[in-house]
Amino acid sequence: MKQSILLLLCLPLWLFGQETKGIHFESGLSWKQLQEKAKAENKYIFVDCYATWCVPCKTMDETIYPLKEVGDIFNQQFISVKIQMDKTNYDDSAIKKWYRDAGDLSRTYSIKSFPTYLFFSPDGRPVHKAVGTRTPDGFIVLAKDAQNPDKQYYNFLANFQPGKLDTSDMKGLARGLVKTDEVLAGKIVDDYLKRIPESALTSEDNRVLMQQFRSNSKIQEIAVNYIKKLRGRQIVSPENFILIRTFKNQPAVMQIAQAYIDKLTKKQLYEKENIVFMTVFLNSSSVKTFDLFYKHGKKVDDAMDQPGYSQGVVDYIITKEYIDTFALAVKKNKSCFDVDLDFNWEEIKKTIDEKFGKGWAERNILKSKVRYSDFIVKACKTGWDKYIQYAIEEKKFSGVDTSMGAYVTSDINNLCYGIFLHSDKKEQLDIATQWMEDLVKREQFKSANDLDTYASLLYKSGRTNEAILMEEKAVAKDSKNKSLTATLEKMKKGEVLRNAE
Repeated sequence: MKQSILLLLCLPLWLFGQETKGIHFESGLSWKQLQEKAKAENKYIFVDCYATWCVPCKTMDETIYPLKEVGDIFNQQFISVKIQMDKTNYDDSAIKKWYRDAGDLSRTYSIKSFPTYLFFSPDGRPVHKAVGTRTPDGFIVLAKDAQNPDKQYYNFLANFQPGKLDTSDMKGLARGLVKTDEVLAGKIVDDYLKRIPESALTSEDNRVLMQQFRSNSKIQEIAVNYIKKLRGRQIVSPENFILIRTFKNQPAVMQIAQAYIDKLTKKQLYEKENIVFMTVFLNSSSVKTFDLFYKHGKKVDDAMDQPGYSQGVVDYIITKEYIDTFALAVKKNKSCFDVDLDFNWEEIKKTIDEKFGKGWAERNILKSKVRYSDFIVKACKTGWDKYIQYAIEEKKFSGVDTSMGAYVTSDINNLCYGIFLHSDKKEQLDIATQWMEDLVKREQFKSANDLDTYASLLYKSGRTNEAILMEEKAVAKDSKNKSLTATLEKMKKGEVLRNAE
């Protein structure tokens, strides 16, 4: 009897602990039964379309759906259901029962990204659709929009007419719809750009908007028509140049650019803004402006006040024409391949030497070897030996300057950490260790990651005491980084730090 009383006393507390604070998602009902339930209770239907591999979906599950303020809105006004849109070997019978309906929903409502949210009226009509993660407040607003005829996506889709919307609302609306319906978003942007003053096309936000929709033929037409009206130095003014660069691949824009360049005097050719403009439209060694950079590079560099500018431009064209074109033919229909497969580097070097003279080939071939071997490493998770070999060769050729700023030092750090993880060759480890030693001596660029990489190389090279001291400095610099603390403990215990990933 005492046990029964105790059970009764505990029962309300147990039930309270199990109370759902966030969104209650229905389970065990078919799509037809959900629709019937929504109609009977006069509630909208909320469908969370997710995939098992979708990280943003998991974020919503963990951070938004469990919230009380979200649950209060959705549980009162919606019948909610989660539908798995992909198929796995681990699906239980309940998920498998939804396969057919999931497929129908995917096809009918063009679900291409996750999470996708579908909303239906109590009588089963589709009223709203949205995509992507939301903040708690944003998700509550989404629930309200789904019940507002003026905000409902499918209502808007059916009734959109150019010239009707307030232009102040159109950019935000288009950007909000771009993942849900890129075609409709493009129509809104087209309508917006045609209704604003032409002088406003090159405002910063409108340039960004046009860049976002640059693949839309209507937006291309608007941009090209604007660019056609530019005269003289208007073409290279900062705001116009940004727009021209965005649409530089349009034939009409290329013609306008070439006509502008052809009219430049010899003096104007070496003006900074014109050099930058010509650089953007330089795509071949056969065009006249190429000789400006190739034969008169010193004069270009002086005008730009940037040593090596012209060399970078010529290197880009050489690589594009004499290395990448050949490499693309080799790579065709191959997702993973050995970087040396069918690459006759000697023949490529000979061709470049004959065309441009000595000195141009070696630098560009070394950079290309690094680039292609890096592609293999990232795409195929193999080939580290070649990548490390080529990267060290290229760094030795071009020189390693640890005083050049955070971007360059980050590049050195990444390479050296790769050597630590994937090389056991003493010569390579010694080179990487020396580079990192030089880097960490420069206080203005030194980071906890730099110190950690240096310490890890010291440790792998057998210099344990030095490694521990350096790792202690890394921990002191970033005490919240648990990985650094764990590395330090392993060093002190004499354990292997990390295996190659």
